[in-house]
Amino acid sequence: MAKPTLAELLPKSANHLMALLGKQDATHLISTYGGTPVRVPTKAHEHHALLDVISLDSLQALVEDYGGTVLDVPRCPKLKHLMVFELRDHERKTFSEIARMLNYTDAMCASFTTAIDKSRTTNLKLHCSSHRLKIVTTAFPNP
Repeated sequence: MAKPTLAELLPKSANHLMALLGKQDATHLISTYGGTPVRVPTKAHEHHALLDVISLDSLQALVEDYGGTVLDVPRCPKLKHLMVFELRDHERKTFSEIARMLNYTDAMCASFTTAIDKSRTTNLKLHCSSHRLKIVTTAFPNP
């Protein structure tokens, strides 16, 4: 049985954001605002708060699709789990370091990685540095 792809792990709304903004900016938007409504402006400008998270091109794409509305950004907890896993195993960060970086608790980080360690059901890998993520598809190393 094939391992699930990123598209299979995420809700349709997240897949739409991935297609619209690209994996990087969609991941940043979801990681930062997941589970909350975001008011999308009717016009993209260089000083908008979303530019702390996504590029001006991505903000323009959001304006074209959602301008003047409120976007309910999906939570995507599996994406957060993968981010904690990557920081722990590949960046060699401790749970305390990860918790401070991502504004989580040590216990949250431990529970995220425990879930992934048990299943290892994905062929996705995240490259993390601070709050910036890069998603690539590959196989996780065997334990």
